[in-house]
Amino acid sequence: MAQQHGSVANGSDPSATVIPLGTDQKMPVDQAWQVVSRLMGCLELESLIATFREVAGQLFDCAGVSYTPPDDDGGDAIVCGDLADHQAQYGLRTSDDHLGVLTLHAHRPLGAGDLARVEQCIGLLVTPLRNALRYEAALRQARTDPLSGLLNRTTMHESLAREVRLARRHDESFCILSLDLDDFKAVNDTYGHAAGDTVLQDVAALLGRCARESDLLFRVGGDEFMVALSHTSLAGARLLAERIRRAVSRTSFTHDGEVLPVHVSVGVTALQPGDTVDGMLRRVDGALYSAKNAGRDQVVFV
Repeated sequence: MAQQHGSVANGSDPSATVIPLGTDQKMPVDQAWQVVSRLMGCLELESLIATFREVAGQLFDCAGVSYTPPDDDGGDAIVCGDLADHQAQYGLRTSDDHLGVLTLHAHRPLGAGDLARVEQCIGLLVTPLRNALRYEAALRQARTDPLSGLLNRTTMHESLAREVRLARRHDESFCILSLDLDDFKAVNDTYGHAAGDTVLQDVAALLGRCARESDLLFRVGGDEFMVALSHTSLAGARLLAERIRRAVSRTSFTHDGEVLPVHVSVGVTALQPGDTVDGMLRRVDGALYSAKNAGRDQVVFV
């Protein structure tokens, strides 16, 4: 039967406390410093949670640890080890921040001594955890287009280079789509830039619904988007491109009660032997221009 234990935890922040369990078991100071040193050396969340699980394993028979970041529905929980039946769950917070939920898993019921040592350890985790969350937020902000929420142009070049390397290493197919909204300037000129921003956000959301979870979505700039498709043949990429084109064409984009005319042209290309990222980008741009020149609102592949 699972155990449940709630606690507010913090190590160095005096505005938060660890709720005691009525036991006088203390972690030795030298051991606490060793734990702090190990945890403070981890800025990436997954590395931090993995290190915490190792530390917890030295305190009791810890089968695994799961951590759900704040403002998350649980779909992106970080899991290290086994999710055993017996659990101790902690909501971590300070006076200023909610830091998520940490759950410790064990194959046997946890005694008061186990929980007391674990809670002391959790108290030492909070400051490194807050640092890691802030570091991750800074990275995400640097990689993300603020209007659409998609990855940005700088991230696109890094990501495409990585995907091309992986495709070559594993001898797998890889495709990219380049999308550009048709006559988007007319939307901005007629209805205003606020309407244009609404369209860009709605198109970004639509791309997210059409694409797979593994696909990478980018706003390249202005009204241009790109989709990177790993493990996808040219035929599969063409099907997705056409699905996106139809979805945009059939969607009623509105702003302040006005229906906005929105269509998209799409270029498609696949990784070829000897290809470079720049070569793929030049080729897909050529396909996109061909779609524009052929009358817009269509898909061209090369």
